Amino acid sequence: MKRINMTLSLMLAISLLFGLLPITAQAGYGVVHAAGLSETAGGNGHGGGFGGMDSGAPPENTEIEEEEVPLLEFVSYAEELNKLGLFQGYGVDRNGTRIYALENPLTRIQALILTIRLLGREDEALVFRGGNPFTDVSGWQAPYVAFALAYGLASGVTADRFAPHRQVTVQEFTTFMLRALGYSEAAGDFRFANALSFAVRAELLTYPLITEFDHDIFLRGEAVIVMLFALQTRMKGRNYSLIDTLVTDGVFSRIRADEFLAAIAIAKR
Repeated sequence: MKRINMTLSLMLAISLLFGLLPITAQAGYGVVHAAGLSETAGGNGHGGGFGGMDSGAPPENTEIEEEEVPLLEFVSYAEELNKLGLFQGYGVDRNGTRIYALENPLTRIQALILTIRLLGREDEALVFRGGNPFTDVSGWQAPYVAFALAYGLASGVTADRFAPHRQVTVQEFTTFMLRALGYSEAAGDFRFANALSFAVRAELLTYPLITEFDHDIFLRGEAVIVMLFALQTRMKGRNYSLIDTLVTDGVFSRIRADEFLAAIAIAKR
């Protein structure tokens, strides 16, 4: 897999837009490679084996170029989502550090699983027995895809293909998040072609942030950021946010939700 790194410009844009602390480049995080894996299904490793991993920090005299600034803030956000059970990654490395592979592109099956998990409905999906019309979906992926189809969270790329391992774009992942917030193309709320502009109207994203995304390659670390925003966004036609809905549904407590919001330190403005 081509080595892909989060740009400093995106980090700075998020910092300026949402009041984060200044970003400092520190050694200590290597680039994680996990080629061909999907987000761990059900937290049980059904996504497959590990790819190779870099050995860790570069030598002390190594200059870290702008495009290789470590994803320190993104790692901390992923950890907070993990504490809520919303972002699992690929298990842990030999040192006991959880592997999130934030610099890897996100695939369609990963995006779908993250969407279901963000709704607190993974347990339902795991035992779902609905139909699956796609010839390229089988095994552990099948109940997730069938569940997503039944509840309007996903659709295929053709009538009989889902393309589970195809990389998603920011527009595609934003569409998944809009569906999680209760919006629907079928209901006429938005069209895929205008998903990004509609996300601004729905107060999920902002135009300055959208311009910082690479619109051809969408990374797992970027998905973490969009998920944080989605949790703080009001549900369609409601005065409460997605995270409030998860509290009401008993996915986690109000105390835990408030601790999470304080920890991520992203205030939507």
